Amino acid sequence: MENIFDDFNSIDWRTWDTFYAFDTLGRYWIENERIIAEAANIEELNNKPNWPPKSDEEIIEFQHEAKIARHLHDEIMVPIFRYSTVVMLYSLFESELLRLKQNVEKSSGKSPVDSKELKGGPTEQILRFLEAFYSINLKSINEFSKIRDIQKIRDCIVHCLGDVSISRDKDYLIKHSAVRSDLDIGVGYPIEISESYIRDGIELMWGFFIKTFKLCGWPVKDEWQRKQWAKTL
Repeated sequence: MENIFDDFNSIDWRTWDTFYAFDTLGRYWIENERIIAEAANIEELNNKPNWPPKSDEEIIEFQHEAKIARHLHDEIMVPIFRYSTVVMLYSLFESELLRLKQNVEKSSGKSPVDSKELKGGPTEQILRFLEAFYSINLKSINEFSKIRDIQKIRDCIVHCLGDVSISRDKDYLIKHSAVRSDLDIGVGYPIEISESYIRDGIELMWGFFIKTFKLCGWPVKDEWQRKQWAKTL
């Protein structure tokens, strides 16, 4: 019993809450990808043609009817679910940045101004605040610029329904897609997001916060550094 309380009392909540949140989101995403894929397989099994194709034309027809059976899941549910996951992922990043700022204040003493008084949006305000009053430069962390790319994808999803042609970041996003095999961006069709893009996003943010907490001098439990999301470190 004492060991249980010792483990609980050894938790540094300044870091534990953040990793628990990202791990929960990651497991939620994996489980729902599995559920959608399983439902698509069942739908295909129940509704695909029950005759064996014997010619090239019949193979094409067979594949087309099987695709129709999977349409709801593959062409509608998967893209929308991945859009929502990207939005949740970046929202979580912003909320954990705010938690970081609040914990820094609690640990080091309140600053003379509130971050909201600084220029920029919520994320930029927190970054300026931490650098100005606590000498914590989060922009120096390698993962940060790549996380900003995720923000631009999130913005296009939220404000343009994934239509790059009407995004203010159109040119940037098309160039960004050219160097990523897990992201398909072009004019005339909505952004296509792969499983690996979302996994990479979680890993980037995981690595970002491990390095951030080390900058702050806060301990990160070994169990978090061994998690699957820590692969990029």
